[in-house]
Amino acid sequence: MKIVDPDILGIQEAYLWQLNDEAIAREFGRQIGYELLHHRSGKSERSARSPVTKFKIKNAVDYPANFTRAALSAEIELPNGHVLNVFVVHLDSMSSQTRINEVTFLLDQLKSHKDEFTLIIGDMNFSARLKQKEGNILREDGWIVSAGDWVDQIWVVPVLVPYVTTIQVWSDMVTGASDHYPTVVEVNLPSK
Repeated sequence: MKIVDPDILGIQEAYLWQLNDEAIAREFGRQIGYELLHHRSGKSERSARSPVTKFKIKNAVDYPANFTRAALSAEIELPNGHVLNVFVVHLDSMSSQTRINEVTFLLDQLKSHKDEFTLIIGDMNFSARLKQKEGNILREDGWIVSAGDWVDQIWVVPVLVPYVTTIQVWSDMVTGASDHYPTVVEVNLPSK
């Protein structure tokens, strides 16, 4: 992570972070100097995920009853005066219909943010490349996948697209640590 040095990081499947009064999560945040918002949600005991940011988290909402795995939204105040809405999600891994229901619920939550700087970071558990129904629902609502073809994806609203400058998948960073590759986008917003 220190190689990439992201301003905002969406973490999925951080299963042990809830132990010992979230000691691992707090230590991780302390070591990297980021504000950490860690929640468990969804119906699974293992559904921990978190946005981690160098910036101030203005507001956050957890959706524990609406996702099999996890979902959290956060309004993040950027140094240039903008607010970035970040939705960190982990959709169901077993059922396409459950994922469709989760995407539909997510889009309902995102309605008020479609004209704002907003992105979705997540383990989507469907392929954006294969034009599966879940991705088609997002596209029909105006969302654009800016990074990730397979499971891990970053989706943005059209107003954010002109500011996405770099897209990269770091396949050499997780040897043995994960079956997923970190997916990175660089967004350069002008000063307000």
